[in-house]
Amino acid sequence: MKFLVVDDAELTAMNDKGDSDHRTEYIHLHICVHCGHPRGREEVEVLELSSGILHCPKCGAEGPLNIDIREIPAI
Repeated sequence: MKFLVVDDAELTAMNDKGDSDHRTEYIHLHICVHCGHPRGREEVEVLELSSGILHCPKCGAEGPLNIDIREIPAI
């Protein structure tokens, strides 16, 4: 499995390309490797990040840090 890690400047640069009326925005999520439950960056505790082991609030399982960049759906 390959991961794409970008910082805020790179994300802004990617979002600034193309027609300004149809900008694609992305969000950084941590995904449970057992059930696929997504958690936003602000929902993950510092201890989980420092250990690299996350506890899933949905299924209760623990697993490795699993980062995913997903497109934010247009409203």
